[in-house]
Amino acid sequence: MEDAPIDLLTVSDELKNQKKLEAVGGNMYLSDIMTSVFTSAHVSRYISIVKDKSSLRKLMKASAMISKIAEDETIPVRESIEKAQEALFDSMSGITK
Repeated sequence: MEDAPIDLLTVSDELKNQKKLEAVGGNMYLSDIMTSVFTSAHVSRYISIVKDKSSLRKLMKASAMISKIAEDETIPVRESIEKAQEALFDSMSGITK
């Protein structure tokens, strides 16, 4: 977060990542004390946050699918592994970093 702009969205996101958002009073308190508003000046940082959250949602979805595959004892182990790999790779396609 060293080079990130400082505004409500980025501060809230960083505090949430550090599990300190509620300790400082939550988003309501932050919005009360922050004087800046969202601007296009920080759009690249906002895009980065949205992309990261999207990637994590895709990973969670793949994880749930992999769990279901692993629980299905009717599928041979090798096939389960292949399906799990495919689910993971498919979920991460299009993600660039």
